[in-house]
Amino acid sequence: MSPITLTKEEEAAIEKERAAKKGSSTEHNEQILQLSPEMREALATGVTEAVKGMYAQEVEMRQKMFAESAEQARSFVTDAVDMAHQKKERASKENAIISKFLCGVKQRDRGMIEDAYADEEKFLKRKTMNTDKDLKQRAMGAATAGDELVPEIWTNQLIENIERLGLARKLARMIPMVSDTMKFPKVSTNLIAYEVAAGAQITASDLVTATVTLSQRKLATITAMHNELLTNANPAIVPLLTELAAAAIALKEDTLAFTGASSSVSGILESSTNNVINGGSSTSGNTTIGDIDFDDLSRMIDALSSQYIDDGCAFFFNKKVLFHLHALTSANGYLWAPATAGAPATIRGFPYYTSSVMGSAPAAATAYAFFGNLKHLYFGDRGVYTVAIGTEGTVGSDNLFEKAMSAVRVTELVDMTIADANGFSVLKTATT
Repeated sequence: MSPITLTKEEEAAIEKERAAKKGSSTEHNEQILQLSPEMREALATGVTEAVKGMYAQEVEMRQKMFAESAEQARSFVTDAVDMAHQKKERASKENAIISKFLCGVKQRDRGMIEDAYADEEKFLKRKTMNTDKDLKQRAMGAATAGDELVPEIWTNQLIENIERLGLARKLARMIPMVSDTMKFPKVSTNLIAYEVAAGAQITASDLVTATVTLSQRKLATITAMHNELLTNANPAIVPLLTELAAAAIALKEDTLAFTGASSSVSGILESSTNNVINGGSSTSGNTTIGDIDFDDLSRMIDALSSQYIDDGCAFFFNKKVLFHLHALTSANGYLWAPATAGAPATIRGFPYYTSSVMGSAPAAATAYAFFGNLKHLYFGDRGVYTVAIGTEGTVGSDNLFEKAMSAVRVTELVDMTIADANGFSVLKTATT
């Protein structure tokens, strides 16, 4: 697969995305995430004694994992803990700004909305998409009329949670979209070299190129909330709404990327390239997910050409696959490698990820797992999130007027496409 060639404008968009996190609660996530889950939980809940009690354990763990000296490990853990405290303080201030913004949207109070944007600019100490007229005009050109651009600090929180809850955004090749449609060239057929005898004619080979296209599409989620939470500008609503919206969007992103389930997006499981069948044959009789075995996983690895097998490759399937693999005889135990400090669990030397969007009980002749490097999936993100709040109609079973509730709709503009289908192998159940 050919590397992506970005224009100066696209490179600037990537740098802008990095800069957008500066000064926000998501700025130092990478270092904080290297702390143990227990330490992060203690920091998040503010249990000071628990943090002190785990400090020495964290230092010792880093010394073992990364062969660091005691001084290096202490320095890293101290910095990460300080950053986590800063993250919590910043998140509190951000949530106050976001809740003011939501209150303004709910009350259709333009002054309050603009005040929230101004508070964000003061908090970040720089112009933002909502206070820079040129940036806002470009962004609103991609948004739905009547929606409000969310503050950048909320965008960062949403993306942080989507990456935590989903796989596609976290592992695919992310491409900031600077326009509604973007095209990337790729080589679909490479040149071939031949051995040529003296005086013999050289066989010609043609370089065939193709185009990968990303065209923005809207993903949206909507939920009903009681008016009091929105009208009173309660900061406590922000983490709840962020979690709900991020979970719904992450699920939809993974669904489109992995299974397609769309007339305009082809998911990896819909690919007809490098298909592998349970038991090695469409007539093997292995027509259910329960028939999977380690030989099927080996076939998936073998189906890829060597240039596509690298450190980024992994297996992707529903957690039900793990259940059936665990049920196999202990003779296959050597094929498993448990998770260790700093390294994920692996099967046949490759990590694996589970996703609920992939089938847990596929029918016969149905794709349900794949293997490969998700960087062969291009994920375009316009970086535009909008929110709208309505007070009429029914959301789910909630009549908004009767229950004094409001509907909060959050949208994003993204697209995803398989850049090179040869980079994936797909496992299907047998036909008979």
